[in-house]
Amino acid sequence: MCPARGINCVNDAAILAPNYYWKWANESNKEFYRNIVNNIQYFGPDYNKEQSRFAMSLPKPVKCPYADSCKGGIDSKCHEGYKGNLCATCTNGYYLRFNTCLKCPSLSLTIISFFLVFAVFVVVFLMVVWGDSKRTEDDRTVADVIMSCFKIVIGFYQVIAGIFSALTRVKWPVALISMERYLKLVEGNIFQFAPLSCLYPQLRLDQFLKFILVLTVNASVVSLIFIYLFLRRRCIKRRLDCPASEKERAVSYLKMSCYRNIFLLLLASYPVTSKVIVQILPLPGACVTQCFTDDKTQCTWLLRADYSTECFTARHKLYWPIAAAFSWYPLGFPLLILILVYKYREADADSAVAFGLRVFFENYKGKFWFWEIIEMYRKLILVSLIFFFDSESLSQVGLTVFTVSTFGVAYTFFRPMKSKFEDRLQTFVLWVIFFDVCLGAMYTNCDVIQRENGNGSIYVDVLFVVLNSSILLVALGKNYRYKALKLHILLSSNYKRS
Repeated sequence: MCPARGINCVNDAAILAPNYYWKWANESNKEFYRNIVNNIQYFGPDYNKEQSRFAMSLPKPVKCPYADSCKGGIDSKCHEGYKGNLCATCTNGYYLRFNTCLKCPSLSLTIISFFLVFAVFVVVFLMVVWGDSKRTEDDRTVADVIMSCFKIVIGFYQVIAGIFSALTRVKWPVALISMERYLKLVEGNIFQFAPLSCLYPQLRLDQFLKFILVLTVNASVVSLIFIYLFLRRRCIKRRLDCPASEKERAVSYLKMSCYRNIFLLLLASYPVTSKVIVQILPLPGACVTQCFTDDKTQCTWLLRADYSTECFTARHKLYWPIAAAFSWYPLGFPLLILILVYKYREADADSAVAFGLRVFFENYKGKFWFWEIIEMYRKLILVSLIFFFDSESLSQVGLTVFTVSTFGVAYTFFRPMKSKFEDRLQTFVLWVIFFDVCLGAMYTNCDVIQRENGNGSIYVDVLFVVLNSSILLVALGKNYRYKALKLHILLSSNYKRS
C-alpha cells in the first residue's frame, strides 16, 4: 500500500513526492534502491529478479518548511536557490525573503540600496529637526506629526514582514513578495533587503550572528548619540561669545533632541530586537526535531529561525545564555516605558527625559497615554510569538487572525489617536493587516496540488500590492502636504510684504 503522505507510487515504485525531504542512512542503500526502481520499471530480457524487492525501510518523508523548495525524488534534490537540510537554506547568489530564496540583486542595486536606506533615515531626521519649530493647525509641531506617521508606517511593515515570515504554509503572491522586498527599506532592516552575503558569500549571517549584530547596532547608535551629546555640549560651553543663559538653553535643546532620537530608535527597533532575542532562547517551538526513520534513530534538532543551524550544539550553548541575559527585554522594556511615561507625561516640557518620552504618547489623547505600550505588545505577538506555533496546524493562523482582529476592533472602538488623519491611517493599517492575514488563511493548504493552484488570480495579486504599498504612499502624501502648505504660507507672506 502506498503511504498517504510524502510518497508517490509510480509503476510499483515508491518515490519521494515534491515538497518533501528524506535523508538516506548511507549512499549504498540509496544506490541499491535506485537500481531496484530502475529494474522493476524495465520489462526487457535483462530484468533482474534478484533486484525486485527492497528489504530495508525507506527513509521517513519530512515536510519541507518552505513551499516549492524540494523537488522530491530518490535523491531528494532541492530546487534552484535552495540547499541543505530540508532544502531550507539559500545557496550563494540567493537570500531568504518571506520563506522564499530570491536571487540577489545586482551589485550596483545592492550598493544603491544601502545608500538609499541611509538617505531615507537622514531625510526623516532632518525633517524632524526642521519640524521642531513649525506648528500645524492643531498646535502640534510638524516634527510630532512626522514621527507619528513614521511610527505607524514602520510598525506596519515590521508586523507584515513578521507575519509573512512566520506563516510558512501560506503561498503569498509572487507580486507581493517582489514588492515587499523593496518596502523592506521602510522597515529599516537593510540586511534583509540587501544581505551582506549578496556582496560576499562568506558574510552570510546565521541567526546567532544576526542576534549579535542587532544588539551591537542598537548599542552603537545609542553610544554614538551620547558621544555626540558629550562633545557637542563641551563645544557649546567653550563658546566665549555667548552669554551663559544662551549656552544653557542650547545645551537643554541638545539634550532634548538626543534623548528623543534615542527613544525613537528604541521604539522603532523594538520588534526586530525582541525577535532575534526570542528566537534563540530554548523555548518550546524554537527548535524543531526532524527524524528520517520511524524508530527515531536518525534525528536532528534544528533552529526554526534558521534551519542551517543545529540546536543544543556547543555554538548554541554559547549564544543562548547571552540571549537569556536579554530575555527581560521583550516583555520588560514596554513595562519600563510605561512607568517612565506615567511619571513624566505631565512633567515640565523643558525636561530632556520628558521631551524624549513624548514619542510614546504625544499622538494619543490624554486618557490613552499608555496606548503605545499596547501597540508594542501587539507587535511582539505578531512578529515573535506566532513564530513558535506549529506551522502544520491551524493554531498559528488562528492565533494570528484572533490577534489582529482583537486589536483592530479595540482600536476602532476606542480611537485613541487625537489627529484625525493619523487615526484614519492607523485604522487603515490595522485592517490591511487583517485583510492580509485572512487571505493568508485562505491560502494555507497543506495539500501540494491545491497549493500550486491556490492563488493564481491576478486580481488578488494586484489587491495585495495596492493595499500594502498604499500605507507608505498615504503617509508620504500627508507629509508632502504639510511641506507644501508651509511653502505656500511663506510665499504668501513674502508677497504681502513686497
